[in-house]
Amino acid sequence: MRSISQSMDEAVEGISVDLIDKIRTLLSQGKRVRYTLPQDGRLHIDRPLPFLCVYRRPAMGPDPGTDQLVTGE
Repeated sequence: MRSISQSMDEAVEGISVDLIDKIRTLLSQGKRVRYTLPQDGRLHIDRPLPFLCVYRRPAMGPDPGTDQLVTGE
């Protein structure tokens, strides 16, 4: 039987449990979150919003410009 932390480690593909805990703490305090994630990922939360947008670059080849659709800075 797997432990919860082993399952969590596998589910997030390289994002540590410590990072997840830091993000949870920041969100619970109403603070902004900005982290660079593995595989060219980014997490950017300025304030609580009623939606979530996630983009993951496809493993099968280039996807030029799609990651810029959700970047407004």
